Amino acid sequence: TDFNSVVEKCYKTIGESLAIYKSGKLHQALTLLVKSPRWLELLMITQPPKWSTQATFEVTKLFSSNLKEKEVAKFYEYILLPLVVQHIMENNRLNPIMYKTLIKALYKSKAWFQGILFPLLL
Repeated sequence: TDFNSVVEKCYKTIGESLAIYKSGKLHQALTLLVKSPRWLELLMITQPPKWSTQATFEVTKLFSSNLKEKEVAKFYEYILLPLVVQHIMENNRLNPIMYKTLIKALYKSKAWFQGILFPLLL
């Protein structure tokens, strides 16, 4: 990617805070991210596989309520689904917070089917 080093450093720092996130407000730059056309690239800089389950829930809430259906489907397929699968592989079960996250993701049902259910079935 060709992001400004300051922007990249900012999102790496956000990623570090998401790895230990328990509760509270999300970083302002993360809430602004939903308005960026390159949100997926920037979100990847935060290293989603390292996010805490609570951070995953909060970010899912933010993105599912602020992005259009097509964009939310991308978020579900490239961010949320791999996190859920990774969590199940590591723990042999789904954490209650991750379950709650999947339920919250149903807010955009069409995107949920396109980004989570269909990729799982195929």
